[in-house]
Amino acid sequence: PNPNPNPNPNPNPNPNPITLTATKPLGIILEEEDDGRVTVADFAAGGAAAAMRTVIETDELVAVEGLRVKGFDEAMDAIAAAPDTVTLTFKRDPKAVTVVFPTGRIVGAYPGDRLRPLAARAGHGVKFSCGDGGCGVCEMALRSDPNPNPNPNPNPNPNPNPNP
Repeated sequence: PNPNPNPNPNPNPNPNPITLTATKPLGIILEEEDDGRVTVADFAAGGAAAAMRTVIETDELVAVEGLRVKGFDEAMDAIAAAPDTVTLTFKRDPKAVTVVFPTGRIVGAYPGDRLRPLAARAGHGVKFSCGDGGCGVCEMALRSDPNPNPNPNPNPNPNPNPNP
């Protein structure tokens, strides 16, 4: 019998780390989960992290200034001891998706989450309360692009040929 039930183990538990470098106050509200992981619970209005739109609720904080952290107290001590401009490393659940609202607010979600509570969490008002999607007000586009930038045109110059 194979002693390793997983034939393709992933030696790196965070193959696609999300790095946030920002100036304090960061404006990230962290919480400790029952299993000891430290995750993003919310963002303080006007904080650097909310403005940068790099991390989402449920992202797990794994390192501060490149040093691995475990538990809420260790994470907070590391952030407090870090310089004014600090680099945090997060990992995201591969099942998580980002929802970008017209206000620009981005929230984390999972397939099957209802849009109305996500809109409320984002502070995005919903005019109607049909609850089943019939009115179309909550209709959103699904993108596979991992970049949460809501601007689909990365080229600010609408005329790519300066000499027509």
